[in-house]
Amino acid sequence: MLLPGFPSLFRTTKPQRFDYKPIYYDEEKEKRDKERAAGSYNTGSARIKFKPKSSRASMKANLTILILVFLLSALAAYIITY
Repeated sequence: MLLPGFPSLFRTTKPQRFDYKPIYYDEEKEKRDKERAAGSYNTGSARIKFKPKSSRASMKANLTILILVFLLSALAAYIITY
């Protein structure tokens, strides 16, 4: 129990919340739902297609990593020897 006038260090007041759910009409969603219910929904065309990475971009990334590893190894060898 908290004494009146003394703030608590461990209990904080929670912010007030409200439950607002916007209501709107989406005509396209209605059409999709009707088509899906009827069974005429085409799922094949809705797939996400990814482009393969170009070999040049992956080659550049690998080269950058290789250079960083070489530089860090050289720095570590320098620190150890001196």
